[in-house]
Amino acid sequence: MSDRSCDRSSEEVKKCYCGHPIYVKKSSTMDDPGKRFKSCKLYNPTSKMRGCNYFRWYYTTLTEWQRHIINKMNLENKMLTSETEVMKEELKSLKEDKSLLRMEVDKLKKKLKSVKEETTKSKIDHNSNGNTPVRGNETE
Repeated sequence: MSDRSCDRSSEEVKKCYCGHPIYVKKSSTMDDPGKRFKSCKLYNPTSKMRGCNYFRWYYTTLTEWQRHIINKMNLENKMLTSETEVMKEELKSLKEDKSLLRMEVDKLKKKLKSVKEETTKSKIDHNSNGNTPVRGNETE
């Protein structure tokens, strides 16, 4: 059930038996999907506690067609919500994979840099030991 609005008239705020403003809410049950009702502000759909037990249906009953359409939409909404949760988990997993791959790329870049530095140092050491032929001073 979801809070929609506080039932207020221009003259006075209507209150339930325990003095709280009366709230207009929507039913989410299969028997009365989308049907609006007035209840105590303290109504808790999970525990079925209604504060002072103030409860009144707001509109007349739905037609069978309306009930069918609303139930179908509620079912589709639940399926889409479920699919969204699966996609969120997949996205989370992909982000973790991306992070691991990024760390691996960084590690490989450091290794490549180290290898390049070693290669450069090795060439410099090799050249400073006089192991390179000097061109132009060769005698035949």
